[in-house]
Amino acid sequence: MIELSERYLSFLSDKPRIAGHLRISKEKGNTRFYLKNDYSECSGHYLANSEMETIRTLAQQDYEKKLRREVSKTLGVLRKSLSQLETCKDPEEVFTSLSEARKSLVVKSTPAIADAAKWKDRGYYRKHAFSIHDRVIVTRNGLRVRSKTEEIIVNIFEELEIPYIYEYPIVIDGEWVYPDFTVLNTRTGKEYIYEHCGKMDDPDYVERNLLRKLELYAKKGIFEGDNLLLTFETNSHPLNEQYLLSFIRKHFL
Repeated sequence: MIELSERYLSFLSDKPRIAGHLRISKEKGNTRFYLKNDYSECSGHYLANSEMETIRTLAQQDYEKKLRREVSKTLGVLRKSLSQLETCKDPEEVFTSLSEARKSLVVKSTPAIADAAKWKDRGYYRKHAFSIHDRVIVTRNGLRVRSKTEEIIVNIFEELEIPYIYEYPIVIDGEWVYPDFTVLNTRTGKEYIYEHCGKMDDPDYVERNLLRKLELYAKKGIFEGDNLLLTFETNSHPLNEQYLLSFIRKHFL
């Protein structure tokens, strides 16, 4: 906001192109224009429609003068507030500034989204069916998932009380897309799509599933590193469970 205000001030000239300002009045249903050299004048010099270039210039510089005045006022308030803000600690710093002994005695406070349960309750939605060839993998809370890693992810979500929905569909360009997880960070209120890419050593999976999903997500304004988060593994390099726990804590708590 400060940078934007400063750009406005550098752009707006404080030197009038024409001395005076414009007065506009309605007289017998007609709009009339007058040039006033100072605000003490009652009416000012009448400007005919043939002088429209002068009228437009006066109107523009009146507008820019008002804009400059308001932007300058805003900038002053922002700079004063910023100087005061620099002496304040944000909520995270209050906790991190505690001694280790004190940290061990308290529970870190974070505001929760009151309607997290409402966020999760979306009524009936079209399910992504399992085939008869899929392994039967069930989490501790009874949810059937498609891999052992997804089972671990769900169990972590449940343990940490992180709101999530498994394979909640999105329709993009008429195509049904089933994200692995839709997750809510209750501290920030931000919703994420979380994809666990568990078959990175399978070219067909990468080509037909992962890359296609990323292409569709982009059309919906869902981008990696913003509202799309990814983890990866292969058969020979399974995902480390401790890393997974750290990843989930970092992004969703």
